[in-house]
Amino acid sequence: MGGWSNTNMAVDVGLQHSTKYNDWAPFMLIEGVKNPYTFKPRFEPDQEVQMKFYVPSDGNIALTVTGYADGEKISRSYVEPAPGWTATGNGNLIKRTTSIGQIQDRQDYNDGSYIRRVRWATSYIGSNSEDNIPWRNSQTYDYCSMPRRKLKWITCMEERKQTVYF
Repeated sequence: MGGWSNTNMAVDVGLQHSTKYNDWAPFMLIEGVKNPYTFKPRFEPDQEVQMKFYVPSDGNIALTVTGYADGEKISRSYVEPAPGWTATGNGNLIKRTTSIGQIQDRQDYNDGSYIRRVRWATSYIGSNSEDNIPWRNSQTYDYCSMPRRKLKWITCMEERKQTVYF
């Protein structure tokens, strides 16, 4: 998830998988501020995890993740500075992407990747938690469903549900 601020400041937030520990770490990448970084706790695999990306105040972004870590259901919020992002949403462009990041210059999407059926489900968008509505085509500027040389396929069956197959 993430997007661009009204000053074109890009951010990426989400979960990063570890093959060593077979778990998922929340991460943030904020253009021009820091290198990518991850947070603890790390979330267990093979579960449904809820992520909420929002702008709690001008110049700050937040990610709240709810799921199981060390056998206990928890919810954690991470807030970091992100210049240009507005709490009103004016000028913010939000994105959601189903993708598998791999090591730079060593990408191999044909290896039967250990990550399967990563998908979005039940996505909502709104200016606050009280006015959220399902994220539909009317709130979507663009999306892609495409075969790629190295990917088998990416499908967008409906605008709120995307699945990546390896």
